[in-house]
Parts: sequence; structure tokens; C-alpha cells
Amino acid sequence: MSIATALGALGDRSVAQGLHLLLGDPRYDLFVKVRIATTLDKLGDQSVVPGLLQVLTNLQADPALRIHIATYLNTRGERSAAPVLLRILSDPQTNPAVSESIATTLGALGDQSVVPELLRLLATFQSKPNTQIHIAIALGTLGDHSVIPQLLQLLSNPQVSLSTGLNIAATLRALDDRSVVPELLRLLSNPQLDPIVHTGIVNALGQLADDEAIMANGLSTKDISIVRL
Repeated sequence: MSIATALGALGDRSVAQGLHLLLGDPRYDLFVKVRIATTLDKLGDQSVVPGLLQVLTNLQADPALRIHIATYLNTRGERSAAPVLLRILSDPQTNPAVSESIATTLGALGDQSVVPELLRLLATFQSKPNTQIHIAIALGTLGDHSVIPQLLQLLSNPQVSLSTGLNIAATLRALDDRSVVPELLRLLSNPQLDPIVHTGIVNALGQLADDEAIMANGLSTKDISIVRL
């Protein structure tokens, strides 16, 4: 089986029939079958996508497997999966880590039609702050400027993880809204700000702020100029 999947990964379409037979073999668990399905998909067989979505919807499936599928759908840009992803995200029984992965996928897919539902979920997920964060970043990734105040508030929270801080800074940079410059400059003056997040904010300012605004806050334009190169 490993040889067949390896050949499939190399683009050898002759193994497709054999992989379909393995996909229906009850001796293999879900992890193996998902690997087979993604290999078939890479060979151009989109008939396996509904099966992947079915596993992703299964609340009893291993969360790591569900996250793997969500990440794979993100990688292949499967916009047709958006309605199913929204349904899973809105289910209060969905594993939090799975919800966060799905929110990230929805943002990356770039389907603007999901924005209204994401906004609704953002307002209702009070009991899942980490999922809220990922939804807010997803909305920012989709270009929704209404989440900027929430993103800035999250960025100023010292309890927010390093990776989240970097993602927020990158999202604010992508939104290209210069109204955030004063708050970003204020955050840079915080001595407790993590150095890596500091760099992420500097990167954002490199696109959003002019030299005059930077110098007015007593900051050097040296690093900002490097970012602009």
C-alpha cells in the first residue's frame, strides 16, 4: 500500500484503480484511508472529496485526523467545502482544535460568502475564546475591516500566544488600513511585548506607516526601511 501511495504522490495515475480498492478494504483504518483519498485527489480524482468531508463531519473521528483533512482542503483551495466547514464550525460539540483549524481554512479559502456567518459565530462563541480569535483572524484574512478593533485588542493582550500575535500582525498588514498605525505604534512602546511579535508589528508598520509618524513616536526608521525593501 505504501508503494501505491508513493507512486500516486509522484503522479502515476496507473495506481488509481488499486487505490480505490484499498479505500474500500475494511482492514485499513481511517488514517490510512484518508491518506489514500488525498493521494487519489492529487491524481485528479475529485470523487474522494465528499468522503473526506464525511470524515471531517464525524464528531467521533480523531481530532488530529479531522485537522489534517481541514488543512488539506485549505492547501487544495477547496471552496466547495465552505458550507460543510461552516456547519461543522457552528456545531457546539466540535472539538475546539478542529474548530480553530476550520476557521483558519475558511479564511484562507477566500470565499466572501462565508463572511456573514463568520460574523454571527464571532458574536456567539463567547465560551470559546480561542475559536473566536481564529474566526476574527479569518474575517481579517477575508478583508473584513469590521474586526480590526477586536484584532487590535487581541494583539495588546499579553496572554495571546506568540503564533496568534504574529498572525494578527500579518492580518492587519494585509488589511492595509492606516487607521491602525497609532495603536500599533503604542503597542511597540510596551516593554512586555514579545520581541518576535514586536518584529511582526514592525513589518506591518513598514507597509502602513510613513516615516513622519514613526519618528514622531521617537522610533528609528532603520528597521522599517529594511522591511520596505
